[in-house]
Amino acid sequence: MDKSVVLIDMDLTFGTQALLMDIDPGGGLGDAMMAPGRMDELFVKRASISVTDKLRVMAAETDPAKGDIASAESFKGLLDYVRPESELIIVDLPRSVIVSQPEILETFKRILIVAEPSLAAMRDSARLAAIMSINPVAGALVVLNRVGVAPNVELSQKVFEDGAGLKVHAALPFDAKTAFGAEAAGKCIAETAARSKLGKGIAKIAALAAGNDPTASTSSVNGLFAKLR
Repeated sequence: MDKSVVLIDMDLTFGTQALLMDIDPGGGLGDAMMAPGRMDELFVKRASISVTDKLRVMAAETDPAKGDIASAESFKGLLDYVRPESELIIVDLPRSVIVSQPEILETFKRILIVAEPSLAAMRDSARLAAIMSINPVAGALVVLNRVGVAPNVELSQKVFEDGAGLKVHAALPFDAKTAFGAEAAGKCIAETAARSKLGKGIAKIAALAAGNDPTASTSSVNGLFAKLR
């Protein structure tokens, strides 16, 4: 879609975005969370890594002994410096941050829940959607991942939707060869296998994230959320 994008991995200890793209995350994002007073335009630029002329990544690999240092307040301050430099900001949020600091969700225009077609994921998606009601404008768009890994026993899309009370907006097929091949190459699947079923599914999710998919124009079932912007 030719948009300038900043990708922020808020799993500051065990995040994988930088690892999968074969880049050194550095320590800038962790420093920004621990010392928000140090943030300025130059500091934030140094804390991000340029992957292409359209993509910058902010990530960290902080010491697990320090605990979870993610801060909703610091994150909102960070966005003030990131917004002018990007058309789209994508944030990978671990569940731990959403549960401990739900106010971090207040700034988002769209929220995607990524879940596998399992009983536990169905339950957790419903529980996360309840937390996400703190931002009723954004709603919750559900992406099913690894569909077909156990076709005879995994939940069908309809069962998942009925149990979670949420509409599934996209599904990614299980394709270990394509996924691990891209990981080994340190590249995105859109680069290594764009025409595969998995690649086409990821393209649809990119449209969802960018707000370009017409199927994402309504909220989840049961009237839990208002219509999307």
